[in-house]
Amino acid sequence: MARRFTLEGAKVRAVIEIQKESRGLVRNVVQCLEDFDIPLYFSHTISHIHGKDRVEKVFRGKSE
Repeated sequence: MARRFTLEGAKVRAVIEIQKESRGLVRNVVQCLEDFDIPLYFSHTISHIHGKDRVEKVFRGKSE
């Protein structure tokens, strides 16, 4: 979805993953994130989302 959002004109700042590692194919991470310079944060969660009509700021936190 990060790649699709980027191709549609959205600014994707990062992908947040609660798991410790990817269970998907490495090529998908490369094609969908690395090729678009989108960072991937493992072992993280979203703690707060700010914005009324659009997402303006997201806070991430390290999961246990």
